[in-house]
Amino acid sequence: MLITTGAKWIAPLKKYSDLAKEYGGKLLGFVAFDPFRPQDEALEIVKDAIGLGYCGVKFYPSLGYQPTNDVNKKVRDTIKALFRYCCEKQIPILTHCQRGPWMAYKGSDKKADPLLWEEVLLQGDFTDLSLCLAHAGGGIYEYEDKQTKQTKREYGWFCKDETEWEAQNIHYAKTVVRLCSIARFPNLYCDLSIMREVLIPVADLGPLEARNRLAKSLERFLTKQETELPKRIMYGSDWHMPDMLGYSRNYLRILIEIFNSDVLKPFADDFFFKNAVRFLRLREYVERNKEILSDAAQRHLLELASLGGVKK
Repeated sequence: MLITTGAKWIAPLKKYSDLAKEYGGKLLGFVAFDPFRPQDEALEIVKDAIGLGYCGVKFYPSLGYQPTNDVNKKVRDTIKALFRYCCEKQIPILTHCQRGPWMAYKGSDKKADPLLWEEVLLQGDFTDLSLCLAHAGGGIYEYEDKQTKQTKREYGWFCKDETEWEAQNIHYAKTVVRLCSIARFPNLYCDLSIMREVLIPVADLGPLEARNRLAKSLERFLTKQETELPKRIMYGSDWHMPDMLGYSRNYLRILIEIFNSDVLKPFADDFFFKNAVRFLRLREYVERNKEILSDAAQRHLLELASLGGVKK
């Protein structure tokens, strides 16, 4: 693939692609997408990154754009062009999918609503889009009731029971579970990243109770009959880099403990490994990067693809 030699974005892109090469296929990059740039430039950055060996694209609608029906026609057209490219080249997209607080301005988190992604996937041109809804809708979300002006709270993955789960009105987790549970969207995934509730007190919930609630939610959804969720949900980290040296280092250990129960153990391999292999489309990634990846990196990634059940 040709690279836009001399473009100002090549140096930082190459810096991280060179870093990834040092790890022999154990580190894969995702390039940030910015639809506010001119369309040619926005797509050129993505294409250059993919040409340098990046694996996928990071989409962050809470920065002020939405995946479909954006009010800005230029942004809308640029996003459609990205989706066409990703479908054609089988490039996975990782999108932020959580209510607050990481947003460009108050209310821009509404642009991360998974219902908007459902509209995208229902469009004939983008049914093959490989997509992961990061954070799977998220944990506790607090907001001000417009009528009473009082603070309300929805618990997402940390609801205490099915009644509380069904009573949620605005939390994204409920929609994420529905979308990832049906066969209609075979390339749609979600990840349980940055669920800080299992590590530190959040609102009125302590970490031990949060772990119990998360485990119960997983048991309830993964063991339902005729659900695709076991093949669609996966582990994610996504902690801010300074936090990786602090309390969040225990996150993986806690998730492993949760999946070590008799009920959840049968789902552990898919959750921690195989679903990520499928979402990343590792075979296709190796195929388009044979000239970039070392022989050792190719062997490592193809072995992962085989162990993950990805057929040749």
